[in-house]
Amino acid sequence: MISRDDSQIEELRSLVLGEQYERALKDYLDKNSDTERVAEVIVEAIKARNKKNNEVTEELSPIINSAIEVSINNSTQKFADILYPVIGAAVRKSVSATFNQLIASLNQVLTQNFSLKSIKWRYQAWRQGISYAQFLLMKTSVFQVEQVLLIHRETGLLLNSVAFEGAETSDPELVSSMLTAITDFVSDSFRGNSDDTLEGVRLGELVLKIEVAPHVILAAAVRGIPNQHLDVTIATTVENIEEKYGERLSNFNGDNSEYAESQPLLEKCLIGNSLEENAKERFPWRLFVILLLFIVFGFYKLFVHINVSNEHDVTRQIFEFEPNYLVVESVIEDENITLSVLRKPGSREPSEILNNISYLHTTQNIEDKVVDFNESGEIPRYQLTLTDIIRHNILANLSESESVRVWVSDRDVKLSGQLKPSTLAGLTHYIKQVDGNLGIDFSKLQLLPDEISQPERLRNAIVVSDIKSMIGSSESLAIQIENQKIELKGEISETTESQIRSYLERSAPELSLISQKLKVTPVIRNKTQEYNQLAHNLSQTKFQYDVNLVSPTGGNQDVARFVSQAKSLVSLGQELSPRLTPIFIVTGFSDDVGTVERNIQLSKERAENVKQVMVENGINANHIITLNISNIESSESISSALRRVTIDVINKDL
Repeated sequence: MISRDDSQIEELRSLVLGEQYERALKDYLDKNSDTERVAEVIVEAIKARNKKNNEVTEELSPIINSAIEVSINNSTQKFADILYPVIGAAVRKSVSATFNQLIASLNQVLTQNFSLKSIKWRYQAWRQGISYAQFLLMKTSVFQVEQVLLIHRETGLLLNSVAFEGAETSDPELVSSMLTAITDFVSDSFRGNSDDTLEGVRLGELVLKIEVAPHVILAAAVRGIPNQHLDVTIATTVENIEEKYGERLSNFNGDNSEYAESQPLLEKCLIGNSLEENAKERFPWRLFVILLLFIVFGFYKLFVHINVSNEHDVTRQIFEFEPNYLVVESVIEDENITLSVLRKPGSREPSEILNNISYLHTTQNIEDKVVDFNESGEIPRYQLTLTDIIRHNILANLSESESVRVWVSDRDVKLSGQLKPSTLAGLTHYIKQVDGNLGIDFSKLQLLPDEISQPERLRNAIVVSDIKSMIGSSESLAIQIENQKIELKGEISETTESQIRSYLERSAPELSLISQKLKVTPVIRNKTQEYNQLAHNLSQTKFQYDVNLVSPTGGNQDVARFVSQAKSLVSLGQELSPRLTPIFIVTGFSDDVGTVERNIQLSKERAENVKQVMVENGINANHIITLNISNIESSESISSALRRVTIDVINKDL
């Protein structure tokens, strides 16, 4: 029942508002009218509201999600038909990309299997003691640790965390809490053992690797396919943390500030896939042992070669200095030394000479032949004649176009090679001097025509021989004499070049030196080598004489120049350790022209004259030994070559 006051208010409202009030009241009570009014403005209202914030969207999201869920449950097939074009294209695109990646990876592996990189990787795998497949997996796998969390196991609180620079990471506290919750959920839902722990979580290409220790849990967020090296690194890091903080972690009170110093340990886990930057390669012991064996073997072979050479030289010298012996030829084959010798009847047997000598690396085969050299039996004379004339003045002084090998077989002296008739005549003459019954086999010898006169040929042969005697083992020199010119080609030291020039000025001034193609290298001073080289050069000294004269053809000036070099040798020997004193053996020669007594006197006076000049110029007389050899039978063509004085140098230790 409406009271009087209310009816008065209604009457007043009607008088004031009139028809507008009636219409507003009608619209308020009519729902259809409201729906039509809202429908006209709802779109504009939502657009205007969204410009302020996303509250409308957030409010509508649960309703839309529920509507989609109901729609899928009620009309599954229809919903699938609607999504088929979208899902089909996405699947095809994904499969295509995966297949292309597989083909590219396969192509890379096949290419590397037949490339230098494959060989290098196989070698590195061998050095590290792992299989090639495992090494290939480590090299081709791609991953990067983006974030590392250190969590207290009992409370689940975050102790510390590190992240890779540039990686998008989540809040460490939130991740720590969620990880603890996931672990508890799995354990509770599947009734796991209380000691069991979650070891890893995979979401697409992101892998969460978890390492659990008594007091801490270390979680590493890895993007890609991690390798075994990462597992080892994480496990090692956890062990180091337990060792360093184990006692404090047992009494953890919730304050994680004291674990900030663990950051360097955690940063070691922020690694990628580079095995070469993160793995320490093992020392290549096998390769080292193989190289060491090669080096030892090389030194052993060098040691054997040096000893074989020394033993050959010792054996040859023993028979060269043995009275009544003449060494014809010596050959080294592998570790066997073969000597061909001639000896006088009644001389010692070769086995007797070598009886008290022991050899380390070689065996000796002495092919000896007993020869009656002449009726007088003066074997020393023939020994010196053969050694000096045949071996040195003929065989060692052949021209570049000549070559010869001489050996004795049964009763024949066999010759092979190429010789000029004049050379062969001289060689034949002296072979007959050894034994007139020896035959000479020329079947393998080729004769060359003589191009120059006999005296000139002999002079050239002597010059070539003397110059070659100055050449060291490390030097090389080719000599050509033609038209009074001597051309030198090759590579020699400054010292050798100076000695050759001095020799040519002294012994062959008529020859013009051509050295445009000669390379002269500076000398690195080695006193021992310099002493040996100078002694060797002085040992080749010869002074020529005219008939029935005791002064050299070039005068005593040649002797004085020799003495100057000899004094340098004496001085150099005193600087060595141990000191060496050179002994000069001065030997005078004469030919068979004239009486025997006069020839003996000439050879003695020639040697004594050279000794006197040496003493007058400062050489100690006690260091000079004089010998004389006379009445050497010769042809007229080489008689002048026999009228000479030779000097040999031997050393005496102080």
